[in-house]
Amino acid sequence: MQSILRAAGYSLLVTWMVYLLENAFSLDKQTAGTMNMYPLIGVVLGSLSGGIVVDLLLKLTGSKRLSRSGLAVVVLGLCGVFTVLAARETGSIGFVNLMSVAAFFFGLSQPAAWSATLDVAGRNTSVVMGTMNMAGCIGAFWLPVGVGYLIDWIEASGGDWNLVIYLTAAVHFAAAVSWLFVNPNDTTIIGDQT
Repeated sequence: MQSILRAAGYSLLVTWMVYLLENAFSLDKQTAGTMNMYPLIGVVLGSLSGGIVVDLLLKLTGSKRLSRSGLAVVVLGLCGVFTVLAARETGSIGFVNLMSVAAFFFGLSQPAAWSATLDVAGRNTSVVMGTMNMAGCIGAFWLPVGVGYLIDWIEASGGDWNLVIYLTAAVHFAAAVSWLFVNPNDTTIIGDQT
């Protein structure tokens, strides 16, 4: 479930974000496209930092649960918080800055997911990672479709563009909660580890 939700939350940045920036903040296409690169840079920097943080937490605590699941709960929760704060921002620069911080925290969760998969999968790592990736594709598909319908409704009714951001924040919060149920120490869920 965490893979579906994480990919769904991320998908806004690579599908509807430029359109949202154009319409919610009255930006031209080039400016919106340029501004959209900052949250994507945040994801990259967070992903690079996340590997260091996962390893450091494991070294400091000796706990895979804290360094994988604990980290993911916290950073995806922070991602949701900064996404909500972005929705409350009225200027495009402030909005993009807050979305970039949210994206950084999202990126921090990525290495936790891959590390937890390695922990539980044993000799079945390639199958489990492929399954996790496919689950992510499901999330990355349904959120943009849903957002498309939501945008149609916003445009037809004059509704609030922040609904798109609040939906994305809710997905990030749900992803954080889903990590409470991930135990990287439980190798019995995959089967034979020999």
